[in-house]
Amino acid sequence: MPIEKHILNKNDTRAFLEATCLDLSSSDLTINTIIEDAQSWQKEVHCLSLFAAIFLERQSHEGGNCQPLVDRIYGLEDKMCFSMNECDPDFVEYLLRNIRESGLPMEEILTDILTRYSNYDRSKTIRM
Repeated sequence: MPIEKHILNKNDTRAFLEATCLDLSSSDLTINTIIEDAQSWQKEVHCLSLFAAIFLERQSHEGGNCQPLVDRIYGLEDKMCFSMNECDPDFVEYLLRNIRESGLPMEEILTDILTRYSNYDRSKTIRM
């Protein structure tokens, strides 16, 4: 049985990273549950690097030193079931092939695409 996945949107990314990397308590019960499930390796949490970059930019503007924070964010993969999904060429190609014309905000489109991308079986892809 495959492990359940949770895809963080921009706001969830902020709350998740504040709680896990800045040690700020969250009043959001959903985020707390997601963190607990990820720490116990019961749920796979996916974060898009773009949303993490927005979080880091905000921290930088508030005067924070971001290098230790970057290390903590990427260190989460060793402490819980967490995956940082980079906007690499494969993701961009998948995005361009699967983006739909809609009136949705880009954040929702990216979150939806990442959900489908994280479930995409790349072993069946024919490479040229």
